[in-house]
Amino acid sequence: MDRRVDVRRFRIGLHGLALLRGWPLDGADRAEGQMREIGDLLEHPPNLRGLGDPGLDAAYDAWSETYDELPNLLIDAEEPLVRSLLEGLEGQVALDAATGTGRLTRPLLELGFEIVALDRSPSMLRRARGRAANSHLATADFRHLPLRSESVDLAVCGLALTHVEKLGPPIAELARVLRPGGTLVTTDMHPVAVATGGLAYFTTGDGSRLMARNHVHWPSMYADSFHTAGLAIDRLEELFVEQSYLEQMATPEIREAARSLLGLPLVIAWRVRKLPG
Repeated sequence: MDRRVDVRRFRIGLHGLALLRGWPLDGADRAEGQMREIGDLLEHPPNLRGLGDPGLDAAYDAWSETYDELPNLLIDAEEPLVRSLLEGLEGQVALDAATGTGRLTRPLLELGFEIVALDRSPSMLRRARGRAANSHLATADFRHLPLRSESVDLAVCGLALTHVEKLGPPIAELARVLRPGGTLVTTDMHPVAVATGGLAYFTTGDGSRLMARNHVHWPSMYADSFHTAGLAIDRLEELFVEQSYLEQMATPEIREAARSLLGLPLVIAWRVRKLPG
């Protein structure tokens, strides 16, 4: 079922977050300005199109049309971080467990890995074929990987675990296919960003505005899932919202309220290692 998400509530929430973060510091004029904005949004609702919520699979099939063409702040921030986490890693076979259009296959190829690239969206995989021509591509869900146990040296999962309600099953499955001593690199929208309204939202080729839902996974939940799966944490990295990000992500009418996001975490990334035995 295609549901609609009211964008006005997000705008009101941004002003509320600005009030919450600024109440002990901001002057009365600034606070009054935020409250006036909230009042105006409630009294005179803007004519905003809601975001369609067609479900995860339908959303990503639709997103495949524009995924590589439209700007994506989250990806622009995350990809250099992935490269830094891959530095120094060696092996023969790498799994890109939610490859999408194959955007992370390039750094894996540069490191000399043979790549197995999987995704649950056939439309995304069709886009990936040009970018990952020398890879083994297949449609699969990372909770049920069609791979032998201990068959890959490296697994990468970029901006995907946040879409599943429970972390345990996919992390256990990724650990299963790793060889002892192998590495898992995973990134996600930071749970603080998700908890404050962060969604995967996009515009399709016909101009429709859609979204894919995210779930909040706190760092302790990742850590517990890694431990249960026999994975040891090597590195934890976070990226935080900077002024330059706001200039890219915020439309002029919400830019002032979006300042409430400055300094909050945007991306969380892990590098973990499979323990022997």
